[in-house]
Amino acid sequence: MKMSYAGCSQRGLVRSTNEDAYLMRSSGHAALFLVADGIGGRAHGGLVSAMLRDGYDAWFRRHILLPGENLDFQAAVGGLRGVLLEQNKEVIRRFGPGTAGSTIVLLFILGNRYLYFWSGDSRIYRGHRLSVKQITIDDVYENWTDRPAKWEPSKVGKLVGAVGICPVPKITLGTGALCRGDRFFLCSDGVYRYLSDRDLRMRLRFSPKDPGQLIADLAGRVEGHGAGDNYSMIFARVDSV
Repeated sequence: MKMSYAGCSQRGLVRSTNEDAYLMRSSGHAALFLVADGIGGRAHGGLVSAMLRDGYDAWFRRHILLPGENLDFQAAVGGLRGVLLEQNKEVIRRFGPGTAGSTIVLLFILGNRYLYFWSGDSRIYRGHRLSVKQITIDDVYENWTDRPAKWEPSKVGKLVGAVGICPVPKITLGTGALCRGDRFFLCSDGVYRYLSDRDLRMRLRFSPKDPGQLIADLAGRVEGHGAGDNYSMIFARVDSV
């Protein structure tokens, strides 16, 4: 497998600190990408996103980079989910339930298969040929509450899933078969809230050969629209399987 990828994490034009974190790792047959967005308005959001980044970096080094490791896909799924559960437990132990938190989206590739999962409202888009689809569903009140007529307006847009906000975090997983030319875009809400859906999908559909060029272009457009939040993104393209 061969991949091209690039990413960035910036504080934006309004916030004084960056509470996002991101991770990009690849080695031969495997790759791992992560975006975590510390929840604004709660203490220690940046620490939680950094804990997630560092926990998955350690997992990748231990299970992918160490000589002699021969991890299969199902074992990887269990291991990656386990890291999230342990990190959630540690966040609650250190800061208390509901006090500190972070969203997360993660993409893991092993051979010709990929796993993705999320908790919160950061997103993953998959581009396949000329199709670009959001493959995550934002964990916000209106997406997980039946009977729209009964919605409480004050709760619309509120997170119902993220790391650190409850003892058992909401985690949604998906898997798929990898194809040559597949593109994946991971981002925090500081990206998609400052770009129109049409503009973002168009740029992902006709992405340039150099992933760094796309990242720079999207960052410029986010900042051109005010960049009122931290923003993080990763673009990864599968060049061969």
